Amino acid sequence: MKSTLTLCRAGMVFALSVFSINAQAANNDQTREFVDLMSRYMSLVDQVVAATSSEEASVFLAIEGIYEVYEKKKDAPGAIAHFERLLKQHGDRQAIRTMLRLKISDIYKETGEADKVLEQLDLIIAETLR
Repeated sequence: MKSTLTLCRAGMVFALSVFSINAQAANNDQTREFVDLMSRYMSLVDQVVAATSSEEASVFLAIEGIYEVYEKKKDAPGAIAHFERLLKQHGDRQAIRTMLRLKISDIYKETGEADKVLEQLDLIIAETLR
């Protein structure tokens, strides 16, 4: 993905340079605004690439994306089952385990299951202090 974004960025930089030269020559306010907007967009792309380059950030974003799907379906039990399955598959990694348990506890909080929220939070503490 990073190499694709790098190629995309290179193409955008080239296009921006062409538009920038034309904007300066034509003294066109709209073209300058477009160049400024595209420069800000490329800065945002760089920030997204930097943020998702870390493994934990990528996992966090994936967890949030999975939850959004279940939230739209109004399927809290399905979301919990999905995250429990991921815990079994990837629970050997503390950071991932903690993120999954925090998301599960958030879902339980939304469904009013306070005892299960506390259970997940207690597990995070116990697993972290092993």
